[in-house]
Amino acid sequence: MTLPRLFILGATCTGKSSIGARVAQRLGGQVISLDSMQIYKGLPILTAQPTKEECALVPHHLVDFVDGARKFDVFSYSEEAQKIVAQLDKENVPVLFVGGTWYYFRALVDGFDDLPPGNDYVRQKIMADIGDDSLLLHAELSRLDPKSAQRIHPNDKKKIIRAIEVCRLTGSAMSSLIGKATKGPIENYLAFSLNMEREKLYERINHRVDLMVEAGAVDEVRAIFERFGDEDMTVHQALGVRQLLPYFRSEKSLEDCIEQLKGDTRRFAKRQLSFLRREERIVPLTVADYASVDDLVDFLVARYEQAVNEV
Repeated sequence: MTLPRLFILGATCTGKSSIGARVAQRLGGQVISLDSMQIYKGLPILTAQPTKEECALVPHHLVDFVDGARKFDVFSYSEEAQKIVAQLDKENVPVLFVGGTWYYFRALVDGFDDLPPGNDYVRQKIMADIGDDSLLLHAELSRLDPKSAQRIHPNDKKKIIRAIEVCRLTGSAMSSLIGKATKGPIENYLAFSLNMEREKLYERINHRVDLMVEAGAVDEVRAIFERFGDEDMTVHQALGVRQLLPYFRSEKSLEDCIEQLKGDTRRFAKRQLSFLRREERIVPLTVADYASVDDLVDFLVARYEQAVNEV
């Protein structure tokens, strides 16, 4: 018998990591991070990696896992996660996915659109042919794939290059290939999202940023800047890195960078909430509806055990 998987999702700062660790401990399970930035080494503060106390409760996987110089995309994540799931299945250990990266969730339950993997040579050729200017790249995408050009912001260079890359590799517009997903590797699962009133969430985000700065988040970004400079690495996408880098370039004060980080994190949380509301397969749980965190943990444990008994 294959045990069902348990997904605990939610916007940033809703308490997913703590609750996930406690549920996993109760179930005798292990946690696989569902966070695209916690996977990188050197950013335990900015990416709010599980604490030492949480990791002491249960094993956590795909946290502090790859070097910042390595490209690690959703395909890489799915491959690594499936290896861990297969090993835990052999040991009959419950698997919990905890985090807020919605496209990781979809990759695991829906599979991938019929798109080719990235090709470094093709990306370099695109840059050589068109240049580094986002507007010129976007104009080329508009010519090749108008639907994708409408969907992708002109300043989102990474997504623009990916869409042009797909066109060159396949001879087809990326927009014509999206929606033809293969079957996802995870079929039997329960998925819940942790929600809270938006103003309270925003207060928690502002407070967390202050705590991160006090704990050494600026030093984490300094180390990245000293190592990579302005080179466009995937690790630069982590919230906090791109917002604090202008401080090290002497373009903004630290106070302005911190305020930018708070605002961008609130907007990021808003996008996460929008996805979770649209996704009917994820059951929303309002944290305030439970008298205590213990009650919420009890509920999740009971629902999982019920699902196991129904297998």
